[in-house]
Amino acid sequence: TFLGRLKVLTFNLLAPCYFRSDGIYESTSMTKTMKRHKCIIEVLREQRCDVCCLQEFWFNDYLRDLYQEELGHLYSISSLQRTRSEDGVAILMLKEKFHVVNQHDIYFREHSKFGHDRVALVVLAQMANMEGGAGEPGSAPREPSAAGKCSSPMAFVTSHLTYPHHTLDEYSRLEQAKVMVGKSKQFVEGSCPPGTPIVISGDFNGTLDDQVSNQMRVSGYLDAFSEATGAEQSIRRITHCDHRKNQKGVDYIWMSEASEGRGGGGHAEPALDQVSQQNSNANAKRDPGAQSKLNMLPFDVSKGLELRAEDAYLLPRDVPCDMKMHRPKFGKKRAQGLEADDNMDVGYSSLGEESDFDTGKWTLNSLDSYDNVEDVSFASGMDWKSWCNLSDHRPMVVHFDVYSTEKNEGES
Repeated sequence: TFLGRLKVLTFNLLAPCYFRSDGIYESTSMTKTMKRHKCIIEVLREQRCDVCCLQEFWFNDYLRDLYQEELGHLYSISSLQRTRSEDGVAILMLKEKFHVVNQHDIYFREHSKFGHDRVALVVLAQMANMEGGAGEPGSAPREPSAAGKCSSPMAFVTSHLTYPHHTLDEYSRLEQAKVMVGKSKQFVEGSCPPGTPIVISGDFNGTLDDQVSNQMRVSGYLDAFSEATGAEQSIRRITHCDHRKNQKGVDYIWMSEASEGRGGGGHAEPALDQVSQQNSNANAKRDPGAQSKLNMLPFDVSKGLELRAEDAYLLPRDVPCDMKMHRPKFGKKRAQGLEADDNMDVGYSSLGEESDFDTGKWTLNSLDSYDNVEDVSFASGMDWKSWCNLSDHRPMVVHFDVYSTEKNEGES
């Protein structure tokens, strides 16, 4: 039975503490930071995805408050900060679509000597209010409740793996992927019925043909972008222009193979190393699965869920997925009628003036940071250079069709 369509987005926001232009970090100017993120928020609001998986989410109080104020009425926002860094990850779940069951935090360093300070965030949710809809268009979103029929649960995971500066980092990425897959599976199996779909999204800092992607496939996951668009288009995709100006496809939305009705239950959980075994006793007293079961709304245990990737694209959608990106920049412009003064803040971001947001203008590129670059305006509203100024990554969107399936005898 067809239950509906899910629109899932993954996007590395480029944390202001890492965004450097002409030797200056964006985090030194909250004006620049807030302008850029207001535009990112407008993109998220306009796309109105059911699930938004965000990486390099900056844990600055002002910025967190901005996301809560602008998107908190639409989304349930779960987040997890890295242990030794200012950024982390976040998952936004559309309130009118989901009942959020539980959040589970995975700190890679607790399970691997090569985990560094990387993390993964798991959110369990149920599709809610499947009968009666979500209210009239334009009305306030309905909070999911037991009064509306709920689906069986599904899990969404997001992470940001280590950038491969050298060979040891490649090994670290592989270990981090194993921990993410293994600990996510352990949490979901302790919380949910067998065969619960798992969607893993994020910045993997690697390509489709590397050992991490191979590990994901061996672990029973399919690249949803490839499933929806075909291998030929998928292999050409460019989602990131890194600090070395390499153009690669490093962002993914993976779905568990069982979600495609192909089994997947026979894949063994990747073995974790000795550090994980040493921490197992310390974590034994905690049972997040029990809390998940308490938080879950009633659902038909005889039915499962199947996800099918039906469409996938990068934003802006009208720009080809293999279009080369430009490194984002912000510049300075002398205030009109004033001479520059060392004590005067005349910083001017390529994100345009504050009033541009009030009037609905999309002028991120009012100051052209890219000399001698052709102005290619594929996207409506924002030109290509403006999109590149949002982040050094392109947002990826996958549409999943969701079906209710009858479970085999003995599965429930």
